[in-house]
Amino acid sequence: KVIIKDTDRKKLIISQLEKLSRKLEISFNFDEKFISDVSRLVEFPNVLYGFFDEKFFSMPEDFLVSIISGQQNYFSFRNKEGKLSNVFAFITNNMSDELDIIKNGHERVLKARFKDALFFIKEDSEFKLEDRIQKLEKITYFNGLGNLKDKVLRLSKIADFICNFTNYKLSERERKIFSVSKTDLTTEMVKEFPALQGSVGAYYGELEQYKKSECQALIDQYKPLFSNDACPKSELSIYLSLSDKIDNIFSAFLIGKKPTGSKDPFGVRRAALGVIRILIENKVELNLKEILQNTVTLF
Repeated sequence: KVIIKDTDRKKLIISQLEKLSRKLEISFNFDEKFISDVSRLVEFPNVLYGFFDEKFFSMPEDFLVSIISGQQNYFSFRNKEGKLSNVFAFITNNMSDELDIIKNGHERVLKARFKDALFFIKEDSEFKLEDRIQKLEKITYFNGLGNLKDKVLRLSKIADFICNFTNYKLSERERKIFSVSKTDLTTEMVKEFPALQGSVGAYYGELEQYKKSECQALIDQYKPLFSNDACPKSELSIYLSLSDKIDNIFSAFLIGKKPTGSKDPFGVRRAALGVIRILIENKVELNLKEILQNTVTLF
């Protein structure tokens, strides 16, 4: 009951997931890398599945997926309409579960995780994003570069340097979005689910009646996350994302954390490639050297 080769375990998992998808008329909501990661958790994989209560769809889909896959290493699926299904699958070494003991156990665990998230959301909602700005002082940005509140104060100033080339002027409302852009890092939800930073801020912003474009900017500030990820498109999203990445790059070099060889612990290369893609895809022309020379005055 041990399959030695990782590739063989992956094939077996994919085959069973495809069979399950056909049976329940659902589709995959995960990638090959996730299957690779999960395949290393078992020796003789068997795919089982369960369901969760649809009442949890009161949370955004990306929250649910982050819990299902990010925290629990379960598989999530989409229905015929392309919406998240309440079906989840998991991998086990057990070949059968005739009494549904394993299935019921995993359903209880997932239900508890969802309830935790709803509790965090309720607790977080007692404070507005704007009220959390002061709490950023307690979070160190990089050792030697102050705290996250210092960083947030720099962002709109870097955006001003960028706007000098684009003839765009940030409104006071847009400056507010810059100032709250990192406040979701103080929430219990992000502390528990770090991958949801940005998405949590957008969700809480939506609850506070922020405009759709403002909520989207809070998500887009981290984009593009990978080579084929979508780039920010709206002006607010573009300026926030560029400012954040330029600050990240500059900060890392200031404290000697520039990328060396294959190592890039602070994601400087990714940030630099992100800046390039945003400028090219949105046809924005800047003098990056001049912007960087101006940025140094903010530290």
